[in-house]
Amino acid sequence: MRHARSRTALLTATLTLCAACAQPAPTDPRMVSEWIHTLYGLVRAERLTPPVVSRLFAYASVALYEGLAAATPGLPTAAGTLNGLGTLPRAENPAALDPTLVAIAAERTVLDSLLRQGLPTTLATVARLTDSLAATRDVD
Repeated sequence: MRHARSRTALLTATLTLCAACAQPAPTDPRMVSEWIHTLYGLVRAERLTPPVVSRLFAYASVALYEGLAAATPGLPTAAGTLNGLGTLPRAENPAALDPTLVAIAAERTVLDSLLRQGLPTTLATVARLTDSLAATRDVD
């Protein structure tokens, strides 16, 4: 009897793990740290001044957060609480979107705009990170 219970528990745990691995996590917790780490490298490569760096990090952080907020039900937006940040578009059906992919797209859009006169290696690094993070999401 005891052996049957342990087999049932093992089977239940295995099925739970398989089901959890079959779908991507709602958001990738490493995504933000990878963006910030990459931004540190870009700042050094571009030799940006402290005021420019502070604006770059602020805009990049807001873009990541607002990308997540646009596709995550219940996550409040920062629009109206930050100076100059007006109403932003939100998904009609946020449950149908991958919040990580929306945040990646928002970040890429903002960084492409801010770094449009950056070094070719900087632009390539942003593109490579975007592609790498998007590829880790198994969206069908």
